[in-house]
Amino acid sequence: MLGSSSIQSFSFFLLLDISFVHIFSLFPGPLVSYRQSSKR
Repeated sequence: MLGSSSIQSFSFFLLLDISFVHIFSLFPGPLVSYRQSSKR
């Protein structure tokens, strides 16, 4: 039980890390355009 739960949490953190990297590789463009559009 404990081993499987630790594996599950590890896979969850791995998925979170991968999605974090994907979000940050895709995000700067829209974020910058949103920042500029909200600034004016």
